[in-house]
Amino acid sequence: RSVVGEFLEHSRIYKFGAGVEEAVYYMGSADMMPRNLDGRVESLTPVTDPRLKHRVQEILDAGFEDDALSWTLTDDTWSKVPVVTGTSVHARLKEAALSRASD
Repeated sequence: RSVVGEFLEHSRIYKFGAGVEEAVYYMGSADMMPRNLDGRVESLTPVTDPRLKHRVQEILDAGFEDDALSWTLTDDTWSKVPVVTGTSVHARLKEAALSRASD
């Protein structure tokens, strides 16, 4: 699934495994495409702090709930995710950040 907003940027988060504590998370600059990996240096770092793992999972959850900006890739064809709720990952993450800042 791809979610790219007005700034043509998206998170580089990779999750391997189920749950939160058991899963392995990586974050970094790498957009795992051959064009990005063959001619330059990209980096990923593991997320090991349990609190940060939960925060990263919140970001992933928001992305998967998005149906305002999301696309899926199946059979080498990109398709717009049907809008059901109009949930925007960017609006949801902004709300979460403002909520954390006011606490």
